[in-house]
Amino acid sequence: MSSRARELIIPSLYFLLILILFAVHFLIAISRPLWLDEIITLVVSQGASPFQLVKDFFNGSDTNPPLYFIVVTVLQSICSNNIFLLKVFSMITAFSGLLVLFFYFKTRVNRESLYLLLLLLTTSSFFSQFILFEIRPYALYFTLSTIIIVYYGKLIAVSKFDIRHVISFGVLSTLFLYTHYFSIIYIITLIIIELSVLSESKNKSVLAAMILALILYFPWSFAITNQLSAVHYRTWQLPRDMFQLMMLPVIYLGYLNLLILLMGLILLFIWGRFRLNDVKSFLGNKFNIVLIVFTVVPYIAYAISMILPFGIVERYFVPSFVSSVVLLLFILDRVFVTRRKLVISIILLSVAYSVYKLDKLSKINDVMVDEIQKKMQLCSEGLPVVCESPHKYFRFQYYAQKMGYSNYYLLLDEKSANDPNNIKNASFDYYWISSMKKYYPLKNIIEWNIFKTKHSEFIYIDEKDRMFDKEIKNQYPNSTFIHIGENVYRVKTHN
Repeated sequence: MSSRARELIIPSLYFLLILILFAVHFLIAISRPLWLDEIITLVVSQGASPFQLVKDFFNGSDTNPPLYFIVVTVLQSICSNNIFLLKVFSMITAFSGLLVLFFYFKTRVNRESLYLLLLLLTTSSFFSQFILFEIRPYALYFTLSTIIIVYYGKLIAVSKFDIRHVISFGVLSTLFLYTHYFSIIYIITLIIIELSVLSESKNKSVLAAMILALILYFPWSFAITNQLSAVHYRTWQLPRDMFQLMMLPVIYLGYLNLLILLMGLILLFIWGRFRLNDVKSFLGNKFNIVLIVFTVVPYIAYAISMILPFGIVERYFVPSFVSSVVLLLFILDRVFVTRRKLVISIILLSVAYSVYKLDKLSKINDVMVDEIQKKMQLCSEGLPVVCESPHKYFRFQYYAQKMGYSNYYLLLDEKSANDPNNIKNASFDYYWISSMKKYYPLKNIIEWNIFKTKHSEFIYIDEKDRMFDKEIKNQYPNSTFIHIGENVYRVKTHN
């Protein structure tokens, strides 16, 4: 094959394979039931104008910054509850981030290693599940993260201060801040790095842009206070342990992609392609330092979360995902120079494995819908159905309505409902649902003391299967529980 033909055919093959994988992921995404957070996105953005949504968010109706939800509100006004349209928007947004990576690095690395990286991204379960098609802010978060990192790389190469760069980079950083709250970590990181080299740097554009972004973001700080107050300063509480911390690279890159990264490093040392001078040269580049610091940010945050009472999840750190991908690209590029066939073979193996796993990925949220159908079918006698978890009630109500059921309720925790100022006894779920029902159409939320006067028999769905806990049983005194299905009980009250 001539070099000219190779230049045309190989990129076409990679592009075709990436396109096929995109199409397969998209078909899975539009057929997969929505999960809780996606349903919340539909609820908070439906029927409100962008101005009303910002006002509600500012007052504490949701615990997110507003930018993505403003866009969804506009799309909802064009075509209400069009899941296809919203997922296409996420896909186009995420694809734009890939294009930013491609056009920035196409002249900086071997072109084929860049194609291989894009191929790996389309097979990453983290990318396909949380970024590519989800009706949440993460596609926008990913693209803005990519733009911020790439723009920073271009900006530090400019020797002179330029007000145009200050404004453009400052505005982009502001949009970044208004997309996800954890973006503030990365903006502060850039400020710290710029301050550390302030005396050596002639170009203060980055620092000026970051200051501009913080000034433009400052008014929203009052909204953050309102949002936290609405849930009594509680946030998601998740298991925080060393295993979860160590699994972070696997979550981002996948087992095989992580194996490629490790094998690449080992091979570089074995073949003498990565010497001490290379390390010094790599660390001497400020852009590379930023990539490394961004990549380790989640580890620092996880370590802190083991001490302080706040919860975090992996998708909050999308900029770290982007920086780790770029570092992987650099390693791929170095290995690819001497071991092209080996690299291609490993990556195609990773692609094949990811395709094999697609069926499992497609069934992630099907379980919830199947469970609701099964449990609702138990109610053939017309008994009311009670959902146990306030946090899951959004999802329960959404699918119950789509299935034509209306006789369902959410019982508020009795202690929390009667004593909302008692934070010790109140759960985060209670404050969250109390805040949400002020703004959105949540139906059939009722206290136990009122409910039991109207219904002496009902179906109780206990999603967490906690019915045998004394605390739970004490909430329903003088009641008999009959187990009739998985996590489902028939309850009779005895007044």
